[in-house]
Amino acid sequence: MTSTPWLDLENADQRRWALIYLRTYRGAVITDKGLDGWLIQERGKDSAVLARMKLAWGQVQRRKESKRAGEKACSFVLSSKAKRHLDTLAKQNKSSIKDFLETLLSDEYEEASQQKIAARNAAKKAAEKEKRLRKILEAINSALHECITELTQRTIMMETENLSIDDISEEQKSRSAALHSETLKKFTTKRLMLPRDEVFSRGMERPT
Repeated sequence: MTSTPWLDLENADQRRWALIYLRTYRGAVITDKGLDGWLIQERGKDSAVLARMKLAWGQVQRRKESKRAGEKACSFVLSSKAKRHLDTLAKQNKSSIKDFLETLLSDEYEEASQQKIAARNAAKKAAEKEKRLRKILEAINSALHECITELTQRTIMMETENLSIDDISEEQKSRSAALHSETLKKFTTKRLMLPRDEVFSRGMERPT
Protein backbone atom coordinates (compact mmCIF):
# COMPACT_ATOMS: atom_id res chain seq x y z
CA MET A 1 0.00 0.00 0.00
CA THR A 2 1.61 3.23 -1.16
CA SER A 3 -0.81 5.67 0.47
CA THR A 4 -0.14 7.31 3.85
CA PRO A 5 -2.56 8.29 6.64
CA TRP A 6 -2.59 11.84 5.29
CA LEU A 7 -2.18 11.20 1.55
CA ASP A 8 -4.46 8.84 -0.35
CA LEU A 9 -3.06 8.23 -3.82
CA GLU A 10 -6.25 6.41 -4.75
CA ASN A 11 -7.99 9.79 -4.51
CA ALA A 12 -7.68 11.55 -7.89
CA ASP A 13 -7.65 15.05 -6.36
CA GLN A 14 -4.93 14.23 -3.83
CA ARG A 15 -2.86 12.43 -6.44
CA ARG A 16 -3.10 15.40 -8.77
CA TRP A 17 -2.14 17.77 -5.95
CA ALA A 18 0.90 15.65 -5.03
CA LEU A 19 2.19 15.72 -8.60
CA ILE A 20 1.70 19.50 -8.90
CA TYR A 21 3.40 20.11 -5.56
CA LEU A 22 6.43 17.97 -6.36
CA ARG A 23 6.86 19.45 -9.83
CA THR A 24 6.17 23.08 -8.89
CA TYR A 25 7.67 23.49 -5.43
CA ARG A 26 10.24 20.70 -5.26
CA GLY A 27 11.36 20.74 -8.89
CA ALA A 28 10.98 16.96 -9.07
CA VAL A 29 10.81 15.30 -12.46
CA ILE A 30 8.18 12.70 -11.74
CA THR A 31 5.36 11.12 -13.73
CA ASP A 32 1.98 9.91 -12.58
CA LYS A 33 3.10 6.31 -12.90
CA GLY A 34 6.28 7.00 -10.96
CA LEU A 35 4.49 8.67 -8.04
CA ASP A 36 3.77 5.40 -6.20
CA GLY A 37 7.39 4.25 -6.45
CA TRP A 38 8.62 7.64 -5.26
CA LEU A 39 6.32 7.55 -2.23
CA ILE A 40 7.47 4.05 -1.27
CA GLN A 41 11.09 5.21 -1.50
CA GLU A 42 10.50 8.34 0.57
CA ARG A 43 8.59 6.47 3.27
CA GLY A 44 11.55 4.19 3.73
CA LYS A 45 13.72 7.04 4.94
CA ASP A 46 13.44 10.14 7.08
CA SER A 47 12.34 12.30 4.16
CA ALA A 48 12.37 16.08 4.69
CA VAL A 49 10.55 16.49 1.39
CA LEU A 50 7.74 14.22 2.56
CA ALA A 51 7.55 16.09 5.87
CA ARG A 52 7.21 19.46 4.13
CA MET A 53 4.73 17.94 1.75
CA LYS A 54 2.61 16.79 4.69
CA LEU A 55 2.63 20.33 6.14
CA ALA A 56 1.64 21.79 2.78
CA TRP A 57 -1.24 19.35 2.44
CA GLY A 58 -2.42 20.28 5.94
CA GLN A 59 -2.50 23.93 4.91
CA VAL A 60 -4.54 23.04 1.84
CA GLN A 61 -7.06 21.21 4.02
CA ARG A 62 -7.30 24.06 6.50
CA ARG A 63 -7.91 26.57 3.72
CA LYS A 64 -10.71 24.37 2.40
CA GLU A 65 -12.26 24.09 5.85
CA SER A 66 -11.97 27.85 6.38
CA LYS A 67 -13.64 28.51 3.04
CA ARG A 68 -16.50 26.19 3.92
CA ALA A 69 -16.87 27.88 7.30
CA GLY A 70 -16.98 31.36 5.77
CA GLU A 71 -13.41 32.17 6.75
CA LYS A 72 -10.66 33.77 4.72
CA ALA A 73 -6.92 33.47 5.08
CA CYS A 74 -5.07 36.69 5.95
CA SER A 75 -1.40 37.50 5.52
CA PHE A 76 0.21 40.41 7.34
CA VAL A 77 3.45 41.28 9.09
CA LEU A 78 3.72 42.21 12.77
CA SER A 79 6.66 43.62 14.65
CA SER A 80 8.40 41.23 17.03
CA LYS A 81 7.10 43.22 19.99
CA ALA A 82 3.51 43.15 18.73
CA LYS A 83 3.77 39.40 18.09
CA ARG A 84 5.01 38.80 21.65
CA HIS A 85 2.13 40.85 23.02
CA LEU A 86 -0.31 38.92 20.88
CA ASP A 87 1.08 35.59 22.06
CA THR A 88 0.88 36.73 25.70
CA LEU A 89 -2.69 37.99 25.43
CA ALA A 90 -3.84 34.83 23.66
CA LYS A 91 -2.20 32.71 26.35
CA GLN A 92 -3.75 34.76 29.16
CA ASN A 93 -7.16 34.26 27.58
CA LYS A 94 -6.47 30.54 27.11
CA SER A 95 -7.14 30.88 23.42
CA SER A 96 -5.41 30.43 20.11
CA ILE A 97 -4.13 33.54 18.35
CA LYS A 98 -6.81 33.14 15.67
CA ASP A 99 -9.67 32.81 18.17
CA PHE A 100 -8.29 35.67 20.29
CA LEU A 101 -8.09 38.01 17.29
CA GLU A 102 -11.60 37.08 16.18
CA THR A 103 -12.97 37.73 19.68
CA LEU A 104 -11.09 41.03 19.94
CA LEU A 105 -12.32 42.22 16.55
CA SER A 106 -15.87 41.08 17.26
CA ASP A 107 -15.93 42.93 20.60
CA GLU A 108 -14.52 46.13 19.09
CA TYR A 109 -16.98 45.99 16.19
CA GLU A 110 -19.89 45.46 18.57
CA GLU A 111 -18.78 48.38 20.75
CA ALA A 112 -18.43 50.65 17.70
CA SER A 113 -21.91 49.61 16.55
CA GLN A 114 -23.40 50.36 19.96
CA GLN A 115 -21.69 53.77 20.02
CA LYS A 116 -23.11 54.54 16.59
CA ILE A 117 -26.60 53.56 17.73
CA ALA A 118 -26.24 55.63 20.91
CA ALA A 119 -25.09 58.66 18.91
CA ARG A 120 -28.03 58.29 16.53
CA ASN A 121 -30.49 58.02 19.43
CA ALA A 122 -28.93 61.02 21.15
CA ALA A 123 -29.26 63.08 17.96
CA LYS A 124 -32.90 62.00 17.63
CA LYS A 125 -33.66 62.98 21.23
CA ALA A 126 -31.92 66.33 20.75
CA ALA A 127 -34.02 67.03 17.65
CA GLU A 128 -37.22 66.11 19.51
CA LYS A 129 -36.25 68.34 22.43
CA GLU A 130 -35.54 71.25 20.09
CA LYS A 131 -38.93 70.75 18.46
CA ARG A 132 -40.69 70.85 21.85
CA LEU A 133 -38.78 73.98 22.88
CA ARG A 134 -39.75 75.69 19.64
CA LYS A 135 -43.41 74.96 20.40
CA ILE A 136 -43.00 76.45 23.88
CA LEU A 137 -41.40 79.57 22.44
CA GLU A 138 -44.19 79.91 19.89
CA ALA A 139 -46.81 79.59 22.66
CA ILE A 140 -45.03 82.18 24.82
CA ASN A 141 -44.70 84.61 21.89
CA SER A 142 -48.37 84.14 21.04
CA ALA A 143 -49.47 84.80 24.65
CA LEU A 144 -47.15 87.81 24.89
CA HIS A 145 -48.60 89.20 21.66
CA GLU A 146 -52.12 88.87 23.07
CA CYS A 147 -51.08 90.66 26.28
CA ILE A 148 -49.45 93.52 24.40
CA THR A 149 -52.49 93.87 22.12
CA GLU A 150 -54.87 93.97 25.07
CA LEU A 151 -52.64 96.39 26.97
CA THR A 152 -52.45 98.84 24.06
CA GLN A 153 -56.20 98.66 23.54
CA ARG A 154 -56.88 99.41 27.22
CA THR A 155 -54.35 102.24 27.14
CA ILE A 156 -56.18 103.83 24.22
CA MET A 157 -59.51 103.43 26.02
CA MET A 158 -58.12 105.10 29.15
CA GLU A 159 -56.72 108.00 27.15
CA THR A 160 -60.06 108.45 25.43
CA GLU A 161 -61.81 108.72 28.78
CA ASN A 162 -59.05 110.95 30.17
CA LEU A 163 -58.23 108.31 32.79
CA SER A 164 -54.90 107.74 34.52
CA ILE A 165 -53.51 104.88 36.59
CA ASP A 166 -52.66 107.39 39.30
CA ASP A 167 -56.38 108.16 39.70
CA ILE A 168 -57.62 104.63 40.49
CA SER A 169 -59.11 103.97 43.93
CA GLU A 170 -58.15 101.33 46.46
CA GLU A 171 -61.12 99.22 45.37
CA GLN A 172 -60.01 99.45 41.79
CA LYS A 173 -56.48 98.48 42.83
CA SER A 174 -57.89 95.39 44.59
CA ARG A 175 -59.92 94.46 41.51
CA SER A 176 -56.81 95.03 39.39
CA ALA A 177 -54.79 92.63 41.56
CA ALA A 178 -57.49 89.96 41.24
CA LEU A 179 -57.67 90.50 37.48
CA HIS A 180 -53.87 90.27 37.33
CA SER A 181 -53.88 86.84 39.01
CA GLU A 182 -56.67 85.62 36.75
CA THR A 183 -54.92 86.85 33.63
CA LEU A 184 -51.59 85.35 34.73
CA LYS A 185 -53.27 82.01 35.36
CA LYS A 186 -54.86 82.15 31.92
CA PHE A 187 -51.48 82.94 30.40
CA THR A 188 -49.62 80.08 32.11
CA THR A 189 -52.23 77.46 31.18
CA LYS A 190 -51.64 78.23 27.51
CA ARG A 191 -47.96 77.31 27.73
CA LEU A 192 -46.76 73.90 26.69
CA MET A 193 -45.07 72.72 29.87
CA LEU A 194 -41.86 70.66 29.91
CA PRO A 195 -39.61 69.41 32.72
CA ARG A 196 -37.81 72.19 34.53
CA ASP A 197 -34.42 71.57 32.92
CA GLU A 198 -35.97 71.96 29.47
CA VAL A 199 -37.72 75.27 30.24
CA PHE A 200 -34.86 76.87 32.13
CA SER A 201 -31.20 76.53 31.37
CA ARG A 202 -28.80 75.28 34.06
CA GLY A 203 -27.89 77.90 36.61
CA MET A 204 -31.24 79.71 36.19
CA GLU A 205 -33.98 79.44 38.77
CA ARG A 206 -37.71 79.45 38.13
CA PRO A 207 -39.21 82.84 38.99
CA THR A 208 -41.28 82.89 42.17
